[in-house]
Order: sequence, then structure tokens, then C-alpha cells
Amino acid sequence: MKAFGIGCLHFSFKGGAKKEITVQEYIDEVRGSLERLPNISNVELFFDLDFKDEVVDTSISTHMNDGDPCYPHVSMFNLSFDLYLPLRVQAELVGGDQKYVRTNTENFRVTFKHDWYGALSVVELIGGNKDSAPSTAVQIVREYLKREVDSGASILKLDFVGPSPFHADFFLISSDELFSGDDSSRFQLAHLKIPGYDELKFFYPCNQYKSEEVAFKRLLTEISSEVAFFYELKILHSRRALEWSKVQESLHGLLEMEGEGYRKTLRDRFIKKPRLLNCLYRDIGLFKGQEIFDKNIRDTHYYSIYKAGKHSVYLRDFVDAVLANWTVYPVKETSEIVDYFQSKSSKHIEFAVVLFAAILGGSIGAAITVLFGS
Repeated sequence: MKAFGIGCLHFSFKGGAKKEITVQEYIDEVRGSLERLPNISNVELFFDLDFKDEVVDTSISTHMNDGDPCYPHVSMFNLSFDLYLPLRVQAELVGGDQKYVRTNTENFRVTFKHDWYGALSVVELIGGNKDSAPSTAVQIVREYLKREVDSGASILKLDFVGPSPFHADFFLISSDELFSGDDSSRFQLAHLKIPGYDELKFFYPCNQYKSEEVAFKRLLTEISSEVAFFYELKILHSRRALEWSKVQESLHGLLEMEGEGYRKTLRDRFIKKPRLLNCLYRDIGLFKGQEIFDKNIRDTHYYSIYKAGKHSVYLRDFVDAVLANWTVYPVKETSEIVDYFQSKSSKHIEFAVVLFAAILGGSIGAAITVLFGS
């Protein structure tokens, strides 16, 4: 049996001064940063060598939690390494008591992958059992790499989607009894919905695989696209929230200015408020356009995984749950509020222009009368 947890961890850049390196140099930096750590061994890293001379910009510092995509995204990237962490250290990393750390092991095999849809990571608990909590292992590995890589590497930092791992504990179990002689090597999933993290038990027929390790690698290949798409949705959701918060901030500024107790100056009326309105129109328009674009991407990727029949499907419930709870922002209602205040502002400007014209016309008329009357 194998116990493992899933998350979304990725080595990105700290950012700073403009500097470009090749993908091969990025790979070497990742490998070197890990091999310098005494708790890590057996580092293996593979990627598509056709892209080794492609250039990446280290001045770009991404944060997937803020909606940034995985960068750099390296074709066929597959990193794995062994990690030894005593239970005492594990407890320190999660800020708890050692007796409550339920990994039941001090040895982990960590894998980082780049799928077509984005990044994902797998933490295998070497020697774990049915009572282990693999999701906790993802948190422990994340905190360890944040602490060691962020402080020790020259240009790298750990980027991640979180703080939580995938909300399930994964187990791979052999069971010939569940498979008939005509069954293929497809896995059978038992999804146990329990308080806290669900349990996902993947069963496989021993007679179809040379070893448990072969079955495990096959399973990771089969679930990679679903997991990466799940995290792509999480990243997109974070970016939408951040962009909408900017619209809300500007709107609150406008409503404050229009409040009864607010004493508007001429600068507020004719400079600050028009700028605020223009900013709102721009940001709402960009948000609308991005929403249309993102929906097309979501629908295309969803169709590719779940409708085209090209992928094995195991985690659709989790993906559908994200989409079912997709936040709908009041774009139309906000636009109507902005239109209302724009209309008020236009009327004020029109009144000011008419008043100014009347005063100016009266002054000119008076001046002509005085001039010719004399």
C-alpha cells in the first residue's frame, strides 16, 4: 500500500533586477538548491530537452495564491527527491505537538510535475499506512521547502497554491479480488466522504503491473491532468477575487465621495471624481472581457478532460465542486451604479458650464454697455 498527498508546489523566482537565463540554467539551479540541503537525496529531474535553450526572466516573481500562473512552466518537467524529516522537525514545521503528527513516517518521496494545465506535486509517505494523514505531509514539505529554499537559494523561492493541500488523503492498494480476468489495468476508486479530509482509495490488479511502483507511476500519470486543472481553477478564482477587490475599492471611494457628510471641493468635483469614474469604467470593462476569455478557457479544458473521452476520470467531483461554488460578481449592478453617478456628474458639469457661460456673457455684455455707452 502507498499513502500519498497532493498539492501544488513549484519553484519560481524571487524577482528583482532584470536577468534572463535559459531553461537549462533554471533546471540546474533547482537541482543545485535541493542537493545542497542535507535532508534531501536522490534528486532526479527530467524535462523536454528541446526547450533547454528557451529564455526565462528571473525578474518575474509570481504568486499562484494571487492568481499568477505557474512560471516558468517547463514542458514535461518532472522532479523527484527523497526527504528525511524527523518527527520532531515535522512538529516544528506545522507548529504542533509531535504526538499529533500523523504521518507515521520520517521519510518522504516528493514529486513536482508540470502538466499541460499547470503545476502539481505529490508527497509519498514511505512506510505510511492506512492510519497516516498524507495531506499533513504536503503541509510539512511545503513549510520545509519554504524555510530552506527561500533562505538558501540565490534566485529561487517556493511558490504554491494554498495554504491547504488537496482536500483528500490518497491511498494506492492492490486488490485482485475487485478485478475480473477481462478487466484492464484501469484503477478502481473508492471515495469515502468523511469529516475533515476525504479518503480516496485507488485499487489496482497486481497481475496487470510488475510492481507497486509501476502502478503508482501509472496512477500519477492518469490523475495529473485532473489535479492540474483543479489547481488552475483555484488560481483563476484567486485572480478574479483580487481583480474584483480593486473595482470594489474604487467604488467605495466613489460612494464615500457621494456621501451626505462629504464636503466636496472643486478638485473633487472636476478632477478626482472624473478620474475615479474613468478608472471604474476601465476596470469593469477589463473584468468583463477577462471573464469571457476565462470562461472559454474553463469550458475548453473541462471538455478536453471530461467530455472528449481522452482521459481517465477520477476526481471530477472535486472539480465540479469548485465550479459549483464559482463566485458570481455583481458586474451589471456595479456598472449601473457607476452609470448613475456618471450621469449626476455630467449634469453638474453641464450646469457649471451654463452658469459660467451666463456669468461670462453677462460680464461681456456689461463691459460692452459701459464701453459704448460712454
